[in-house]
Amino acid sequence: MRFIPNKLKAQQIIYLLGFMATGKSHTGKLLSQRLNYTFVDLDEYIEKLTHCSVTTLFATYGETYFRTIEKDCLQRLITAHPTGKIVVALGGGTPCFNQNMDFIRQTGFSIFINTPLSEIYQRLQKEKHKRPLVAHLSDMELLTFIQQLYLQRYRFYAQADMEI
Repeated sequence: MRFIPNKLKAQQIIYLLGFMATGKSHTGKLLSQRLNYTFVDLDEYIEKLTHCSVTTLFATYGETYFRTIEKDCLQRLITAHPTGKIVVALGGGTPCFNQNMDFIRQTGFSIFINTPLSEIYQRLQKEKHKRPLVAHLSDMELLTFIQQLYLQRYRFYAQADMEI
């Protein structure tokens, strides 16, 4: 576990980040209950505002369009929750696009949930149909995809204030 001391006291928003299927939403719900904060799953927030599932947004409009909507929704959270007492479970790619990691670091405290790749693989095998980036992949392709994408995204995840 890595922790940058004293920053949490100065910030109200807690961002949970990491690769897909690491347990960000599950952890976020538990943490928000413990702190008496509001929990927000960014993907669910996007779906509520757009009246469209993340899977449909990806399939219909493409990833670039989705990432633009994602950035807008991430920034709207600040206005929607003026007390700032929220725990936000980010999508796996959220910190990696559109300078979102800079925004996250400026507006809150970030926690990288670093789950072993073997565990991510097992989880994604069971829920591939829910994940637009992996729904079409065979098991071998899924393993390669996880390894390659994780390596690309790790440099963003590693910028978090804390790693567990």
